[in-house]
Amino acid sequence: VLIRPAIKPAPETMQEHRDHIGQSFVFEVTADLDGVVYGTDIYTDDSSISTAVVHAGLLQPGQRALIRVTMVPDQQSYRSSTRNGITSSEWDSWYGAYRVELVEGLRATKEVAPQ
Repeated sequence: VLIRPAIKPAPETMQEHRDHIGQSFVFEVTADLDGVVYGTDIYTDDSSISTAVVHAGLLQPGQRALIRVTMVPDQQSYRSSTRNGITSSEWDSWYGAYRVELVEGLRATKEVAPQ
């Protein structure tokens, strides 16, 4: 019998993990369009994870999947871009940052579309 640790729902942002540079965390994420996102490919740690996964092209709104969030060193600047219906904001230097990726081999399942 394979026992997997419980996967937690994603927090809104990664600010509480700011000091864990290089560490990765796996969360269950339901994608949405409601959050604020700063950056492109690397996002400020106060960016909404559920919106960053849409901007990054990993999920569509309403889809749910396991996402690996990796804390990376802070950046000198974060550039804006428009991707997948979301325009991220640009920002100057910020204290913490992360990148997101779909956990390999997992397929997202469509949930009820957000209203």
